[in-house]
Amino acid sequence: SRSRVPVVAAVAGYSLGGACEMLLRCHGVQAAFESRIGLPEANVGLIPAAGGVTAMLRRANQAGGADPFDEARSVWRTLCSGAYSCCADDARSLGFLRSTDGISRNPDRILGDARRRAIWLSMEHRPVTDSPIKVLGPELAGQLEMEIQEKLRSGLSSQHDARVYRAVAAIMSGGAALRRCDVPEQYLLEVEREQFLSLCGTPETLARIHHMLDTGKALRN
Repeated sequence: SRSRVPVVAAVAGYSLGGACEMLLRCHGVQAAFESRIGLPEANVGLIPAAGGVTAMLRRANQAGGADPFDEARSVWRTLCSGAYSCCADDARSLGFLRSTDGISRNPDRILGDARRRAIWLSMEHRPVTDSPIKVLGPELAGQLEMEIQEKLRSGLSSQHDARVYRAVAAIMSGGAALRRCDVPEQYLLEVEREQFLSLCGTPETLARIHHMLDTGKALRN
């Protein structure tokens, strides 16, 4: 995102996990209509750890809605569900594509459309400088914990699901931040990495990873 020239991702087929995190950092995206885009790491007991949560939180900041808590909760629910889009229009509604990103209905035109988008962006491009991200602190963490407890009571989540959900919530609320404030992006990236590593060695996450590799299906444990 700090490149001196605009970077545009030309997306077709599946762009999940790390591929999605890459396109979230690009200045623009040109996606085929059939694109499947998302961050499904929660399905294997993990969280995005290459800047995905941080990038989605920044987009929630930029949405400019009347209630920043609504924007943050919406992103949290998307990440916790492990959802990915069925098409590019759906990716836009989930927040993986912006309203300014392009969608190519004809897959043969993706590269040409992406090239034109890059040229258009270059006309007013300025390298992005480090800018802080607004976090909502314990107030958001408390709201998300209430949702987690409701999921547990209703049987919609396991204890390990709740652990994954709390990891995402810890990042989005700002880690050790004690109030609403702006924090450096690098700080959130470090919190993201710590939460990822805390899940990697758990028996439940390892079981989910092995089950996905063996069967191609998510394990709920």
